[in-house]
Amino acid sequence: MKNLTLENITKVCGGVYFGPADKLDQEVSSITTDSRKIEAGSLFVPIVGERVDAHKFIPQVMEAGALATLSERTLENADFPYIKVESSLQAVKDIAEFYLKQGFLESIVCEFHRKKVEMIMQAETKGEIKFRPSIKFYKSLHSFIK
Repeated sequence: MKNLTLENITKVCGGVYFGPADKLDQEVSSITTDSRKIEAGSLFVPIVGERVDAHKFIPQVMEAGALATLSERTLENADFPYIKVESSLQAVKDIAEFYLKQGFLESIVCEFHRKKVEMIMQAETKGEIKFRPSIKFYKSLHSFIK
């Protein structure tokens, strides 16, 4: 994903990077909250849900080839890159906003609590971006989008 290096992600999230310095300039290939959909070079975003805390899947996704993970906790003895953030949900919002401002983003796909929610943004004739999320989207993601 163009310009989404671990260094830039760390900055836009207000996080703290832990890991080898040589990985900071690597770009993530994708971002997902679903541990089953990890690909080589992905960034994993563990969400703490009502029933499952996805932080428990971090070792599994790193073995599957993720480039790095976000974490709301300090990961003791981690031998892989991670970015410690206050809130994974806020971090995803900040990353999406950063990506959108660069003009690369045509759609955001966020997998949240086993539900795939697609938010399609279309440029209007006046250059405005029109958001068409459902009410259910807002209720489940709270203040994910301002």
